[in-house]
Amino acid sequence: MNFDSRLIAAPRTNTEIYQYSQALFSPKNIFEALRSQVDEEEGNWIKVACHITHYHIGTLPLLNSMVGRAKSQSQRRKKYVEIIDKWMMKAAEIYLKEHADDTIINKRGLRQVCEAMERQCRTQDNVKIQLSKTTLKRRVQGISSQASSNAQKSWVTDSEADVIINYALKLAEEGWPFSRTRMQEHADEVVRARHGDSFVGVGKCWVDRFVNKHNTRLKACWSRTLDQQRARAGNPVAKEDFFKKLKYMIDGKEDEDPIKPQDIYGTDESGFQDGIGQSERVLGRAGKKVQHQQRSGGRENITVIVTICADGTSLAPTVIFKGEHFQSTWHQENVLKASLGHQKKGYTDGEIGVEWIKNFDRQTKEKANGRRRLLLVDGHNSHYTRGFLEHARVNQIRVLCYPSHATHLYQGLDVVIFSVLKKRWSHHRDQYEREHGHPVKKTNFIKVYALAHAEALTVRNIEAAFEKTGVVPFNPEVITEEMMAPSRTTSIQSILPIAPPSPVRALTDMIHRVLARQNMSEDEASILQEQPTDENPLLLTPSRNAVQELASTSASHLVSRTPARSTSTLPRYQPYTISPFKRRNAKLLDYAAVTDHERELQEALKEAEERDERRKHAMISMQATTILHSLYVKKMKVHLEEHEQRKEQKTKKNRIFGDGLAKVLDADEFYNKVVQLEEAAEKAQEEKEERRKRRETHSEALAEWKRQDKVRVERNNEHRKTHQEDVEVWQREADQAKAERRRPSKKPQLKDYGIEKALPRPQKPEADEEDEDNDDEEDAGGDEMED
Repeated sequence: MNFDSRLIAAPRTNTEIYQYSQALFSPKNIFEALRSQVDEEEGNWIKVACHITHYHIGTLPLLNSMVGRAKSQSQRRKKYVEIIDKWMMKAAEIYLKEHADDTIINKRGLRQVCEAMERQCRTQDNVKIQLSKTTLKRRVQGISSQASSNAQKSWVTDSEADVIINYALKLAEEGWPFSRTRMQEHADEVVRARHGDSFVGVGKCWVDRFVNKHNTRLKACWSRTLDQQRARAGNPVAKEDFFKKLKYMIDGKEDEDPIKPQDIYGTDESGFQDGIGQSERVLGRAGKKVQHQQRSGGRENITVIVTICADGTSLAPTVIFKGEHFQSTWHQENVLKASLGHQKKGYTDGEIGVEWIKNFDRQTKEKANGRRRLLLVDGHNSHYTRGFLEHARVNQIRVLCYPSHATHLYQGLDVVIFSVLKKRWSHHRDQYEREHGHPVKKTNFIKVYALAHAEALTVRNIEAAFEKTGVVPFNPEVITEEMMAPSRTTSIQSILPIAPPSPVRALTDMIHRVLARQNMSEDEASILQEQPTDENPLLLTPSRNAVQELASTSASHLVSRTPARSTSTLPRYQPYTISPFKRRNAKLLDYAAVTDHERELQEALKEAEERDERRKHAMISMQATTILHSLYVKKMKVHLEEHEQRKEQKTKKNRIFGDGLAKVLDADEFYNKVVQLEEAAEKAQEEKEERRKRRETHSEALAEWKRQDKVRVERNNEHRKTHQEDVEVWQREADQAKAERRRPSKKPQLKDYGIEKALPRPQKPEADEEDEDNDDEEDAGGDEMED
């Protein structure tokens, strides 16, 4: 329920506005004031827009300003309680200080101190509070507050909470954020390590309370999928290599002028489906969660190749339709002067890539006026064919390829342009279908797409695309550590989610240095092939002794040169129960000491208890860290095992410098590699064609052999039939001759009937593994160069 804005005559203090709100609304409600002060000749006026909320009037102070989203009721109550506790603590300190000072004659009572703190709070914090003298009396007597008492009952201590939060935030940066279930599981493991196996769990609602308590550090948000290959690609090594090559290509050699922004281009292709658009928020019946939206539903892919320039301009796009042949109906209103093409599946391929680079040269040659041009591309196979690179090398077009699977960081079209372009395309496609009553097809695609193209590829957006990726102006720092955080899980550096203390890091570095020296000595010995001697080349030191001792244990893989595998294990950490925090000597500490010796003993006992409490906190923190690291290592072992399985199954061929780094595609080294691979591919294709011809010849010969053999078998069957008839006649004659006691005639023999032998079967050509490959296999999505 909203109220009309009201003008309250100035001057008005916060207290008066607060009292005004109490009179205006029910005591069970509270309002939020959005105030803007306007200076006028007659005085100041404060405009207050009032809104009813469901928070209790006594738990929320009226703040001077509100920035961002309004806080929840529990957060506001927590803030109010913190303010009450702060000023109550100050009141207790002042009261005890005044009553301990004998020089003060008129000492204030509990109520007077409370009223003084209320006025001071209103002045300093601009919040109206009410302090109870009864509560202040309990504080003076040493009774803790309800908040402190509840904090001691919490399942998770402050040190454990800090460890869990740091762990969750670090994993979130690396792309493995916690869900509510995973947060609860990790908290259960940490608390169970301290309380023992009898601990049943923190409870279903614990996560909500925990996040609300630490709302300044934790916040629930929606996740977005990040492919693991892209996560690994965004690493510091690839970043440094890319910007180093980019700077080299822009600056040029000593006898070359630097490439100007108007000669730096970026290109990429994007697919559009004529009947599928992005989801959007629409209006529907109250209480309904999903509202259907009618669309044509066509899923035919249309590829658009977009090219932008660092000076804020763009080139005419290239549109590739799906089809075996170009249709005359595809000619349409072409305000973008786009180039049209076709491909079997609607994607770009090597042949289209060659024609595209020629078209790119025609559109930019006059503008370059003989200067070098820089073209930034991704690792699609159409960008490094022999024809593509030959045309680029001849026409002074330098081609730089982004690191593999890292276009979400370095490619301006992916970072800025395409998201806007897809949204505007979805909007104009829906608008066209509503106004015209028929769907968008290939015959009218460019007319509709041109509207989205013009709105997305503005000068501001294009310049932002180059600026946000650090190309123009040149700025590698735009790729921050936070953006590269997901690559930490596959980094060669020994990084755990929670940074270990400096002594642990020092010990780890010491062991690494010892191993590096040992490995270096072993390599030198293997190269020189020295004769064995009685002298040990490495003098034994405590650190080397520790490494040698570790090498003889079950954790020997930690100091071995052999890469660790998923089967490598470490001794399992056995947590132990930590006793709760209690004042075990409260009576002795509260005892009124008489002698100096008693006071010294009390001070010593107090220091011992404080030291024990600090150590216990440290133990809890270390145990929580160890438990979380154990869970992290367990998860990494699972990922390592999956990676090993994929690596064993991986059989991809013809990789071009598969290190995942950026590539200068028009450089001699890369070009020669492409030429070699294409020549090898042509030779392999010729051999494959020859094998195919041999197979066809063999098939024809086999068919002819089968035909002739069938005729032979039929003739032999006739001869066998005749032979069988003659044998039956002979058998009757033989029976009669036997009865007459005379010798029968000679029995007919099958070999005398002209039985033909089988012709030799044609020899099968030698089999080849590549014969079993699918000849029709095509690259539908344009794989990048393997990393």
